[in-house]
Amino acid sequence: MGTSFAEICQKIVESLRDFYDTGAAERLPKDRFPNLIGLPNGKSLLIPDSVSQGISHFSRRWFAQQIGFAGQLASKDIERLGRSAFADALSDIDLSRDPTALSIEILRTVSERLSAEASALEGPRTYICGCWLVRDQSVRMLIGPVLFEPREDWLGRNLSEGRISSTAARRIRRRWAGVRVRTRKKTWDYYREEAIVDTVANCPDVCTVTVQNMAASIGETKAFLTARLAIMTAALLWKRPSKALEGFGLLIDGDRQLVSTVSHSKDCEILTSSRSARKLKGSTWMSAGEWPSLWGGSDWLSRPCGMALEAFADGKMPASRTSLSRTIFLALWWFYEACGSDSDLMATVKFGAVLDVLAGGKSNAGIERMIESLLMVPRGKP
Repeated sequence: MGTSFAEICQKIVESLRDFYDTGAAERLPKDRFPNLIGLPNGKSLLIPDSVSQGISHFSRRWFAQQIGFAGQLASKDIERLGRSAFADALSDIDLSRDPTALSIEILRTVSERLSAEASALEGPRTYICGCWLVRDQSVRMLIGPVLFEPREDWLGRNLSEGRISSTAARRIRRRWAGVRVRTRKKTWDYYREEAIVDTVANCPDVCTVTVQNMAASIGETKAFLTARLAIMTAALLWKRPSKALEGFGLLIDGDRQLVSTVSHSKDCEILTSSRSARKLKGSTWMSAGEWPSLWGGSDWLSRPCGMALEAFADGKMPASRTSLSRTIFLALWWFYEACGSDSDLMATVKFGAVLDVLAGGKSNAGIERMIESLLMVPRGKP
């Protein structure tokens, strides 16, 4: 590919011209899935692999040169935004024109579109899914950007905020109660209702995660990792956190073969794709009144962990407390992985990684000094 954006665009124009002028488009193998790019008018444009590679190359380089996008976009986000931008530029392309002039026009259109998409990444994006926490008890926890609350509270809050219509809220409550409802017209409100019912399912609680300054794909990935680590934070209040994690969990890690998630941006709601899941054992049991007293005095734990999760869930991570936030986040992550390990050996290795992270990556000597400092026991003393 060319070394400049204009040269990349010119290569794309020349490849398209050769593809259609030489009849290569008609000679594609019949057993191969065509490489199509969706156009704004609803039609599709058949493109050769060289054009697809050129679009990917352009998009990666464009975002690589922008400051502050490293934590805001996944590879699939860059690919999607790039193809969408080129779709606008190629929708009414006239390949008989001068390729140099045409490539300059394409470059301008694509750059404007990508700039607009980059600006749209600013602000919050919220993801939800059903979850299990403490059996037969109403649990409300706020850990950084993650909020756990009973599903009735979640529904009432979103109704009052205007995210859910009164009709949808009434029907959702009836469906949660097991009451059959009439089929309704397939409007946007209908699809929103279906997404919520499928997302929460029969879970008693709802997990809401708000990420900042991220595209949809990387936002979803980071949101639910953040949610899992928030659950890990709560489980640390148990003498055996791994035991609590047997009951705590998200529906996306549950016992359904395919489960959906729903997310919404600041301006509109976005439905996300389904994913496979594994079996979850069920919610954790506690005696009445035990949870409020346990969680009520947990600021020493929930506040620093929440700050670490907030930093992770922000595509433009603030510079303040970056080192401390990263240390807490990595320690939580390794501890979560260790608790979920099927092998005792792997769990031991991961628990060791937790200690190494907390010791500043200084291996055995650092771990020993940390333990001496915490226990106030001199080295070598039995």
